[in-house]
Amino acid sequence: MAQLLRRYPQRGTPILEKAFDLRLMLSRILSQMNRAAALSPPTRNVLILGVEVPSQPEFMAHLKATLPISRHNIEFFVKPTEGRPKFDNLNDLLVEHLKPDIDCLIITDDDIAIPPIVLDVFIFLLEHFEFKLGQPAHKLGSYASYLLTRRNWATLARQTNFVEIGPLVALHRDTFPDLIPFPQVGMGWGLDYHWALLAKAKGWRVGIIDALPIQHLRPVGSGYGSNIALINAKRFLDAHGGLKPAAALTTVAVHRSLGRCKPHCVSMTV
Repeated sequence: MAQLLRRYPQRGTPILEKAFDLRLMLSRILSQMNRAAALSPPTRNVLILGVEVPSQPEFMAHLKATLPISRHNIEFFVKPTEGRPKFDNLNDLLVEHLKPDIDCLIITDDDIAIPPIVLDVFIFLLEHFEFKLGQPAHKLGSYASYLLTRRNWATLARQTNFVEIGPLVALHRDTFPDLIPFPQVGMGWGLDYHWALLAKAKGWRVGIIDALPIQHLRPVGSGYGSNIALINAKRFLDAHGGLKPAAALTTVAVHRSLGRCKPHCVSMTV
């Protein structure tokens, strides 16, 4: 389990981050995907669920004001932690708010900063690349757990064998029968490796959107006991199975445009 999670400190510089952004802008891919997202039918029913730390309500308040800006039908519900694990609270929200017509479920933590007006493009790219599970990449200065999830140079999106359970992840409705309700796994560590195993068995494409990177504002595990989370993760994976890190933390295909790409396999160390 030593390889399950390593907390990478903030890395990179604002200048390097701007270079990544400038490269995407000069390639005109940003304007292309914005236009494509605006024109792509149909309207989707999107459920966004979040769990917030009560002592810092300003984080989730900002997300609720910016993330739901969309042409889609958005419902956004939040629950405070109240001393309970994240996924216990999410299951409570699902019982109350998940309806049969929901096309996409997005789970978000409170401690992230996102680009403005990003949701429509995010949903469009997930559908365009047929990702059943997807997440935005981390910025270079974001608190991230894996090198795999950091944004890549001049890349629009990557098909991978793995996406994280947070800080923001999207689930297509096709995955609901297998993933919902969430298992009782505390803060969720290890669940993403189990998702990776299910995705492989079910033939789901999963991926990371590099063109819409987010900033994770707090170190992973800073609000709870990471040792207990690791113990719970090991117990869960021993009981239910999960893809091993060497197989999970792998890029299958790289997309540098909205067209087709050539598949390849690049191992990414934890």
